[in-house]
Amino acid sequence: MSRTAYFLPYIYLISPYGEKAPMKITNSNSFGETVKNRRKQLGYTQKYISEFMGVSVSFLSDLENGKKTIELDKAIAVANLLGLDVELNERG
Repeated sequence: MSRTAYFLPYIYLISPYGEKAPMKITNSNSFGETVKNRRKQLGYTQKYISEFMGVSVSFLSDLENGKKTIELDKAIAVANLLGLDVELNERG
């Protein structure tokens, strides 16, 4: 049985209007930390985002704390709501 190496592209979260250089996201912890920092920068509470989006506060807490089994579609929606774009780029 041969093994094949799979290389995953990096995910970049980009601040709106080029405020900062793109941040390389390599795991769920860095994704969550970026979302949390942006939420705080905008002055939003987890409760406010939760009520606005119809997701639970515990979901947001799990997302911001890097829980690995978070729902991807909801995580991207939260990032978009906070004005963050999510892009996948091939390395090379």
